[in-house]
Amino acid sequence: MNVILGVCVLVLTFFICWVLYYVAVSFYNMFKIVKEAREGVQKSREVLEALKKRLNSTVALISFFEELAQKVLEIVKKKNDSGTKKKKNTKKSPQKKTKAKNK
Repeated sequence: MNVILGVCVLVLTFFICWVLYYVAVSFYNMFKIVKEAREGVQKSREVLEALKKRLNSTVALISFFEELAQKVLEIVKKKNDSGTKKKKNTKKSPQKKTKAKNK
């Protein structure tokens, strides 16, 4: 009877150790998965931060070029307005001379 009890305790101890080993391996695998997930989240955060910085600098550049384009357009518009006034004045005077010649 003592031998049977000894064998049963030995088998029970073996199965408990086996279960504990697989529980420990399962926890280790979960730890690795969580670690990889954290690294992935960290990399995605870094990518998002880099995109945010680039977008902020891009928006700043776009607004700068927009203001620059508006100023250039204003200058061109002023030159065109002053150029058309000069052209209108020069066109009117030859017409007046031709009218004076016809009379």
